[in-house]
Amino acid sequence: PREGTGQFYDRLAAQLRARGACIRLGSRVAGVSCEGGTVRGITTSEGETIPIDPKDGVVFSTLPLPVLMRVLDPSPAADAADRLASLRFRGTRLVYLWIMGRVSLNDHIRYINDASYSAGRIANFSIWTDGMGHPPQGGTVLCHESWADDADLGEGFDEEFVGVAVRECAAL
Repeated sequence: PREGTGQFYDRLAAQLRARGACIRLGSRVAGVSCEGGTVRGITTSEGETIPIDPKDGVVFSTLPLPVLMRVLDPSPAADAADRLASLRFRGTRLVYLWIMGRVSLNDHIRYINDASYSAGRIANFSIWTDGMGHPPQGGTVLCHESWADDADLGEGFDEEFVGVAVRECAAL
């Protein structure tokens, strides 16, 4: 959706880049090397190592703590690693649907309290602002939000998730 939550992240990224930050998207972290409690390098799954100079600033990570613990070098103390490995978290899978035609969902956000649905909520961007949920070609944008744990969060695009989102949004 135009002017949605993505605009916040776009502006944040622009401000960080203006201050010299390096932002990497779409790369999986395979290793985080540390020295004296400070991150000194990031290794991607493609094998690229990105050196980090501590005087340049900070490293932001969105890795869940159990995943971060698996890629730290040196590894954390065994007791800390065991405690962190036992943490569980819930991720959110977002499927944006561009719907041509009218949508009868009259809520900004509809929370779904029905175990037969995978969605926890559906966001209707057309109600928020004129520019946000109405693509230039017409229609509206809905966001199907479902919860997933670490094992359920796959990589990339999955037709199955789109199919579920379409069916569940149509049923509402």
